Amino acid sequence: MEGGAAALRRFPSLYQINTRAHLYEAGEAVGRPATFDDFSEAELDRIATEGFDWVWLLGVWQTAGVASRIS
Repeated sequence: MEGGAAALRRFPSLYQINTRAHLYEAGEAVGRPATFDDFSEAELDRIATEGFDWVWLLGVWQTAGVASRIS
């Protein structure tokens, strides 16, 4: 590893996004249900610039009816 922030890290770092919350907020901003196409490239670039190696999209699976009723 060479100098800079990468030299200070020993292990890869993970940035977690609560996908449902993020898409809800994006939908509020655009006035329609948001999709993954509404994820901003600038936001992903910012995450990479901050030194994160991976992005984990939490909650991308479909919720079963029972789970929806419980929550």
